[in-house]
Amino acid sequence: MNRNADGSLRASSSNAALLRAAVALAPSGVEVTLYDGLGDLPHFNPDRDGETAPAAVKDWRVRLQASDGVVFSVPEYAHSLPGVLKDALDWVVGSGEFMDKPVALFNASPRGTYAQASLTETLTAMMAKVVPEAPIALQLMGTPLNADRIAADPEMWESRQKYIPATIRGMVTGIEHTAIASPDPHRLAGWYVEHLDFAINYRSSNSQTVFVKAADGSMLEIIESNTADRQALDMKAPGLRHLAIAVSDFDVVYQRLMSKSVSFLTEPEKKGGNSLVFFTDLDGNILHLLQREKPLP
Repeated sequence: MNRNADGSLRASSSNAALLRAAVALAPSGVEVTLYDGLGDLPHFNPDRDGETAPAAVKDWRVRLQASDGVVFSVPEYAHSLPGVLKDALDWVVGSGEFMDKPVALFNASPRGTYAQASLTETLTAMMAKVVPEAPIALQLMGTPLNADRIAADPEMWESRQKYIPATIRGMVTGIEHTAIASPDPHRLAGWYVEHLDFAINYRSSNSQTVFVKAADGSMLEIIESNTADRQALDMKAPGLRHLAIAVSDFDVVYQRLMSKSVSFLTEPEKKGGNSLVFFTDLDGNILHLLQREKPLP
């Protein structure tokens, strides 16, 4: 289920019409509902939270928990968000309903950039997953509006095919991490920190598990293996075969790894403008150092 949230209380809000059009254009098999309870939410007051939270706040939280993703379409007032929407967000900062929740941002006017930027910043701070592929901005100001007219707009039909599914169909946003089993997880984590500029971002309190994170946010989970025995090194054996490490300056990183006596499996080469080489980490896992000339489509 996907939840649409309108940031305006106006009955004839263009943002509400835009969201009703999104409801009409929802892909088959996807249930989209429009949340119209912003006007029932009180001003945020932490003293009223907890067991005594107002009924409207509890309802807002339950609806968010039940949704697979949220689509916002908000007006801009004085270069900022409407106060009623900010109150709604404040009510769920501590309870965490937006944590890891996919979110798309619609905009009834391309001029509403300040509100979009403010909302993006707030949602990011709340650890929501703002879907970069799903921004929709239509020029609807000054036009007699209703959901049917907006739904018939060619740009909205394109959005249905390209952007709405990115937020509400499947909710797959990427690979969160890859796991490696090691006889000594902490030692291997230290290798990634020293050699490849990863940072340790989590240590389990009841196991040897360690997470390390790269500069772009991608993570490795290093868990304790049940044996020290390894399969023969084979770059084309079935299964996951290597991790590709993206770099911004191939030569600099390659020379640094050489100076640390890293074990390389191939010579560095260029293919189609891309610089690459294969090597192994401390445990013998195959790594692929890569600098692309241009990103894959």
